[in-house]
Amino acid sequence: MNKRQAKMKAYCINLDTRTDRLEHMELLRSRVGLPFERVRAFDSNDPALASEAKRCVADSDSKRLSVGSYAVFKSHRACWSALVNSTDSHAMILEDDVVLADDIAQYLETAWIPLDADIVRLETYATRVHVDRTDGIPAGARRLKRLRSRHIGTAGYILARRTAADLLGRGIPSSWAVDEFLFNENSPVFGRLGIYQMIPAPVVQGDRLHRPAGHEGWIKNSIKERYLDEVPSGRGGNSGFSRFKKRLREEIRSIRLGTRYVVVPFG
Repeated sequence: MNKRQAKMKAYCINLDTRTDRLEHMELLRSRVGLPFERVRAFDSNDPALASEAKRCVADSDSKRLSVGSYAVFKSHRACWSALVNSTDSHAMILEDDVVLADDIAQYLETAWIPLDADIVRLETYATRVHVDRTDGIPAGARRLKRLRSRHIGTAGYILARRTAADLLGRGIPSSWAVDEFLFNENSPVFGRLGIYQMIPAPVVQGDRLHRPAGHEGWIKNSIKERYLDEVPSGRGGNSGFSRFKKRLREEIRSIRLGTRYVVVPFG
């Protein structure tokens, strides 16, 4: 089968106890025509998993994953393993608390994926990120731009099989949650991966979407900022001056990097 004819599977991570979320995804399946294969999520309440997480050796900075973050990381690795054990070149990986754009099923075709793409990020977390200043690469009615800065969340992305094999070989790092590991510019893998952001993003977590998709002013009025320079509550980390300083710093950085510092819209 040539690349233009190829299709990929969509995997949906879901806990056995969250039948409500599975019902939500089944309704989405019917609405947008996106078939998916359920992947059983690892449960942080499992004593064996908690014991396994505690055995994870801490890095020199003494940070350690929580049991919940460890379970999420293992759940994503289960999807990566399913891809590696298949004959598919790519897979779409979804978490079970998402809102999906109506046209997402068309992206199960693989012809549009750039050859150098290790990951295509389908999700927006609705915070400002750096992407290339170029027009990007067309992908249906959307465009792909290289992601150049931290953009957290692993609710929706496409992964290349070769990349899944490489990531599985690295094991689970003790101090990186899976979204930070993949999508934080300071992680050990971000700089060596070809990561594209789809714009507009066809995936958003439900708790990030406070107004109907496409509602005028949604980006301006409903986003919740999450800052790189977070400080403990009560120390002024969310003050207007702190936000202004961060925005100014990142706009100056965008000039140096030759990027655009933008909120990726959902739609």
